[in-house]
Amino acid sequence: MSQISCPVCGRDDLVQKVSAIYQNETSIANTYTSTFDSSYGTNSSSNNSSSNYASNYNNSFTTTSHIQQSALAQRLSPPLPPTKPEEPSGCMTYASFLAILMITGVIGLVVWDKFNSPLLGIIAFIAVTWFWIRALTPRRRRAAEEEAAQYKAQLQQYEADWQAYQNRLNRWYQSYYCRRDGVMYVPGENFTIPI
Repeated sequence: MSQISCPVCGRDDLVQKVSAIYQNETSIANTYTSTFDSSYGTNSSSNNSSSNYASNYNNSFTTTSHIQQSALAQRLSPPLPPTKPEEPSGCMTYASFLAILMITGVIGLVVWDKFNSPLLGIIAFIAVTWFWIRALTPRRRRAAEEEAAQYKAQLQQYEADWQAYQNRLNRWYQSYYCRRDGVMYVPGENFTIPI
C-alpha cells in the first residue's frame, strides 16, 4: 500500500492529484473573429475614364474567452479567495465642501444683488460658509471615524478569512481523488469527502 492509496479501497491505480485533474480538465477557449468590409465607388476624370476605388474600410476584431471544464473539474475547483474590502474614500468630504461653496456662493450673490453691495455679498458668503463648515464638520468627522472603524473591522475579518483561505488552498493542493470510489482525501488521513 503506497502513501497515496485511497483510504476507502486501499488502492492507488485510479488515484490522481486533485490539482492535476483540475488543470487537465479545464481549458480556456479563445475565439478570434475578424471582419473586413470596404465600399467601392467610382472616380471620374476629365478625360471620361472612370476607375473603381475603395472609399470606405471597416475592420473589426472580436476576442471571446470562456472556460471549458469537465463536471469533475468543476466539483474539484480550488477554493475562492475572499474579497478585500474597499478602503473608504474622501469623495463625500470633497463633494460636501464643494456643495457648501456653491450654495454659499449663490447666497452671497443674492445678497450682493439685493443690497447692491459687494462687501455685504462677500461678508454673507464668508459667514454662511463658516456656519455650514462649523455645523457639518463634526458630523462628517464622526461619519469618517465610523467608516474607518468599519473598514478596520472588515480588514481584520478579511485577514482572518485570507488565512483560512490559505489553509484551504494548501489542503486542496495536498488532496488526491480516487476515481474508483469518487472521494477526495489527503494522504495519511482517514477522512474522505465524497465528490
